[in-house]
Amino acid sequence: EDQRATLLDILSRSDRTEDHLARDKSLLNRIIAEVRSNGWAIYDEPAFIEVNLAVAILTRGRFLASLAMRFTRAAMPLEQAVEKYVPLLKRAATEIGEAFENAPSV
Repeated sequence: EDQRATLLDILSRSDRTEDHLARDKSLLNRIIAEVRSNGWAIYDEPAFIEVNLAVAILTRGRFLASLAMRFTRAAMPLEQAVEKYVPLLKRAATEIGEAFENAPSV
């Protein structure tokens, strides 16, 4: 939680268009709850030709990184991409997280 609060504080002071969400805490909390419920996230900005799907990579119950897939809107309908690729992304994220958990300490 501390790390998220720090990142949101930094982003909330940004003038970049893509960081605007950090200034709307209510909307951000709703999106985070939805992403946690779904187990995946989407970034679908109509102004861009790409759509991004992402899943969290967790290790020992903590966020380690994200695994994302980017594709153009023309490649396939969003619903098809979600149905086809989200399960694969989730499986890969689980395997990566488990590999980190099982890696010998350095």
